[in-house]
Amino acid sequence: MKSIFNKPPYTLFFHILFGMALAPVHGQQSSEGNPSKLFTADVKEIMDLGVQSQSLEIVSASKKAEKLFDAPLGVSAVTRDEIINSGVLSLPEALRLLPGIIVRETTAGNYDISIRGLSNVPPSSTFIDSDNSISLVMINNRPVYNYFSGGTFWETLPIEINDIERIELVRGPSAALYGPNALTGVINIITREMSKQKTEAKAQIQYGNHNSLLANASLGYRFNDKFHLITSTNVTERYRHSTNFYDPINQNYTDRLDTLRSYQIGDLMDNVDARYPDPNISLKKFGINAFMNYKVNDHVDLSLSTGLENSQSIRPYAENTYTPLSTNLSETKYLDLASNFHDGTFQVSYLNGEQQPGILNLGSHYDFETIDALIDYNFGFGNFTIKPGLNYRRATYNDIPYFGDDGSGIINAKRDLTTLAASLRAEYQLGGLRLISAVRGDKFSAPDDTFLSYQFIANYKIKQKHIFRLLYGKAIQGAFIVNSFTNYSVGPHFVPSEGVYIFAEVKGDPTLAPLQAISSEFGYRWQINKNLGLDLEVFQTQTEGYSKITQENRLIFGENTTLHSIFSYRAMPMKASQTGLTVSIDYVINNKLHFKPFLTYQKTSLEDFSPYTLLPESDPTGEQNISILADLEEFKGTPSMYGGLYLNYRISRKFNLNLNSYYFSNHELTHISDIQLGRPVSPARIDGKVVLNAKFSYIPSNQFSIFINGRNLLFKEQMEYFYTDNIGTTIMGGVSFDF
Repeated sequence: MKSIFNKPPYTLFFHILFGMALAPVHGQQSSEGNPSKLFTADVKEIMDLGVQSQSLEIVSASKKAEKLFDAPLGVSAVTRDEIINSGVLSLPEALRLLPGIIVRETTAGNYDISIRGLSNVPPSSTFIDSDNSISLVMINNRPVYNYFSGGTFWETLPIEINDIERIELVRGPSAALYGPNALTGVINIITREMSKQKTEAKAQIQYGNHNSLLANASLGYRFNDKFHLITSTNVTERYRHSTNFYDPINQNYTDRLDTLRSYQIGDLMDNVDARYPDPNISLKKFGINAFMNYKVNDHVDLSLSTGLENSQSIRPYAENTYTPLSTNLSETKYLDLASNFHDGTFQVSYLNGEQQPGILNLGSHYDFETIDALIDYNFGFGNFTIKPGLNYRRATYNDIPYFGDDGSGIINAKRDLTTLAASLRAEYQLGGLRLISAVRGDKFSAPDDTFLSYQFIANYKIKQKHIFRLLYGKAIQGAFIVNSFTNYSVGPHFVPSEGVYIFAEVKGDPTLAPLQAISSEFGYRWQINKNLGLDLEVFQTQTEGYSKITQENRLIFGENTTLHSIFSYRAMPMKASQTGLTVSIDYVINNKLHFKPFLTYQKTSLEDFSPYTLLPESDPTGEQNISILADLEEFKGTPSMYGGLYLNYRISRKFNLNLNSYYFSNHELTHISDIQLGRPVSPARIDGKVVLNAKFSYIPSNQFSIFINGRNLLFKEQMEYFYTDNIGTTIMGGVSFDF
């Protein structure tokens, strides 16, 4: 796999200039009603403060434009101006400005992200299984989900901060609206459109300690009232705050990679230089995008977007059995065509590329392509509307070009996952009462069956000041290549200390039923006055249908004794229950000061959980096998409290100060390595942490800004995920241009 980062630094800046010379970035939702004019408008307009729910329009709650205050679900949004004011360094970090999301930094610029938690479930799983795969991420309604193992590879998103108009968050089950994998919610990233001017050019560059470099630029051109284009490009270079790697066998950190041993087979790490071509890299990424919009008439518009990314990161993902951190490579391209016609929507997108989520890690190297297509139409009959829809998805993964079919790859084959879906959404509105129901049936290829998702919502609005909402819904997760089609083997390897050969096989199961979540929620919004709004939600979710890697051991006697271990994905009886409360406030104190605090409290419990992997046939005594079940009344794998605040102070026409903070409470993360080593589980204890950030900006003119940006200013260096890097303080200085 070729990497643009093997080239000299000046080549990267050539790519930035080349991207500006191409032509455009566009989002599907018009920004004319709520323009982002941070450096092109009058300063009063720049820092115009107002409670979002009074005017901000969002689209993710109902797939139609509506005021945030009127949205029928638990919804929040962070705007372009808030993102830029806050100084966040990446898209994932921007999610710390939204209530109800747990955002933990694993290495500099890389994050583990989950909506309302339920992460590290089941406990003592592999890193692949611990990755959040029950939240759906989209760019302009285009899913960017990873169907290899589930979840989102955040470093592979081609867009960056400069491209965003806003980020919308829907908390709670949304599979009836957006399809499988939206069990705990949806993150929809809306990219910006051009304003009405003829041309525009934007650029920002910032540099800081740890050799941190962030640069992005865009160029837009409006040909006429109907057609415009924008191009953008971005470069990120982040380096680790620590050079040590965790050794799970000796349970300590070391800077000697060549001393690490596999906790499965005991061998010394092979090909250290190949696995970690640069062990100091945290994240290197290059992206380029072109977005075009054509308004056919008042009833029909077309948008076309395309782009590519090339990224390299060190973060936990693939199970390398030596240490939590792996080197991940990705090179992908996308094409997205969408149209709004009358009261209907049509969208088709294509994504393909080559990825190595963990160099030399158990055969994780493949080519892939994903096709998504949807069409829906809204029919109105007075106070009653109905929207039928159809959806098709096919995800194809192929590792034969890299491993053949000899068993050394993950699947050693070319495999497809397909989904055919039909949906129906109905809405009735009478006065302040709004009733919504939605149902969706997904026909999967694995398992070969049809599964339903649904939502029932009731909203009641009183005098434009109060909205009460009730929700009951069910959401399902789709299948992944790993848990459906894994088919690889390791060994035989001789273990001198045991005097035996070890041979291991790992098998997937395409008949596994999907994980499902049933949720209920009560919400209340109160627009106390023009400058103060309150949003409260109480939620309860129960998930079941988990699968887990289980182990069956067989001793084969002969000239050499061999331990044959068969690892397979099997259904678990376990259920996870979560109850929680989220409170958020939006307060415009005066025309200079804007304050937005938010906090979530939750409790998670597990029922019928087995911490072991051995099957009864491998351990007939029942002392160390999966038949031993237990209830965990208070599961500590998810923080019980998390939240943050956003505080923006417009000092004067030329100076702005932003303080923002994020917090999570102490919790414990576990991993399968302890089980593989035959020892009691020793959780990684993650201390509670307050992350304080600040950005101070000097704006001498509408076209130019100078700023200093500090992240983690309490100087508390600690790990935020399972034995990953201690995240330290980052200080950046930068300039922005807007013409």
